[in-house]
Amino acid sequence: MSRERLPDRRPVERHKLVVGGQTLYVDVGRYPDGRLGEVFVTMSRAGTGMRGMLDAVARLASVALQHGVPVESVTNAMRGLDFAPQGIVSGHADVTVAVSVLDALAQLLSAPPPPSP
Repeated sequence: MSRERLPDRRPVERHKLVVGGQTLYVDVGRYPDGRLGEVFVTMSRAGTGMRGMLDAVARLASVALQHGVPVESVTNAMRGLDFAPQGIVSGHADVTVAVSVLDALAQLLSAPPPPSP
């Protein structure tokens, strides 16, 4: 399947989640029809290893989504992965507890999109 690139100008949502005391910023780009098309993840106070891992996961998720992989397949691969930081999540009504930042990311990407303005 060929890659469906996002338009140069596209709607982007920024989410701020706090997972077990660690702040996670997630930027989600969407196609004009509302489908997910790209994901960027930044974690404050993270070491280079964690930053690199999160960047790699976000890039792989973006490439998969742009090649037509259903968002459910992408999020199912991350859901339930268990490592620190973990715990109570604040910042999003649909994400309240996560066993890792990737679990929180999977829950966020699975949540319904925000209403259009």
